[in-house]
Amino acid sequence: MKGKTSRKSLKARCVLLGVLLCATLHQSTARQMDKCQLARELMRHGMPEHELADWLCLADHESRYDTGAVGRLNGDRTVDHGLFQISDLYWCDWSREEPQRSYRNLCRASCDDFRDDDITNDLACVRQIFDEHKRLQGNGFMAW
Repeated sequence: MKGKTSRKSLKARCVLLGVLLCATLHQSTARQMDKCQLARELMRHGMPEHELADWLCLADHESRYDTGAVGRLNGDRTVDHGLFQISDLYWCDWSREEPQRSYRNLCRASCDDFRDDDITNDLACVRQIFDEHKRLQGNGFMAW
């Protein structure tokens, strides 16, 4: 029994190390934005002006405007990705080759795509997350 526990622990550490290594390597295409840069990007991508302050606050709190940010949630082995910390629990998939195959990949994207300097797919996904939570809870920002 003791051998199985240590193998699981070793496997979990290897997975975490792999995630962190990939995130570190992938950050070379990420960028650190400032509030004004992000505001311009959000407006350019058609984000409603009345939501702009909320999206800026969210990005500041979640990633400090870093498109390559990687975070973990309360030890439940999920990882959050990018500017808006999109969770891999439901919204993206680690597989670059077949990102549409996961039944949980509701944004139909690779998680890597949320950690690069192009936030187009991030915004499409956060809009989907926002709209789904607005439908379910009345306020889309409750997703975060």
